[in-house]
Amino acid sequence: MAPKFSALLAGLLSLAPLGALAGPLPNFHSAVDSTSKVSAFVSNPNAKNIVPNSYIVVYNGTFTSDDIDAQEASIRTSIQKRNLSKRGTSGRLLSTRVRSFSMANGWRATAMESDDDFAAEINQMDMVSYVEANQYVQVSALVAQANAPPGLVRISHADVGEDSYVFDDSAGEGITAYVVDTGILTTHEEFQGRATLAFNAIEGSADTDENGHGSHVSGTIGGATFGVAKNVKLIGVKVLDASGE
Repeated sequence: MAPKFSALLAGLLSLAPLGALAGPLPNFHSAVDSTSKVSAFVSNPNAKNIVPNSYIVVYNGTFTSDDIDAQEASIRTSIQKRNLSKRGTSGRLLSTRVRSFSMANGWRATAMESDDDFAAEINQMDMVSYVEANQYVQVSALVAQANAPPGLVRISHADVGEDSYVFDDSAGEGITAYVVDTGILTTHEEFQGRATLAFNAIEGSADTDENGHGSHVSGTIGGATFGVAKNVKLIGVKVLDASGE
């Protein structure tokens, strides 16, 4: 799973004023009712397979990267002390590791293990956008396509020389791909009724693919035989005419 990691950093930054970002974290227990439960503060209270005491904190992004770095050092120190020899709700010892995540656009987050009270306190901080409970994810079942071309095979194998495309049998179910191209031949058997043409910007042209390129791209994305995600919903956005212009 690719979890959302930005809420924890945002909330933790607000633990102290900017002038004290490098200092130790104060005690925030008084800010939250000690009876707080996970479902009372996380952004995904109805999520299944929640990892006990594992949280992702996403920040609002109002602090600089340097501010976040300094505060995270304090957070790491606090977690190392707080979680030392401490057990979570599952009876397992809580980890003292704090992980930081960032993107080029300034998005920042932290993932950590914590008792519920501390995570609830973090969620109340002005700098926090949300706190999300981490979840276990797993594939439904793996399918090996033996007749796959080299391009598909390479997607599921790090090493060359393999001869099958291995994928999760959900294969894009619940996902919509918008294909901005020459349209889609929605009646083609490879699309199994999963393709529609939602928009046609070419005045006077038919609501279909008059060139073939858009259908080719759609087949690569979600064709039943040689598509990457064989259950994906395909939406055609036609912006190119029969000559591909």
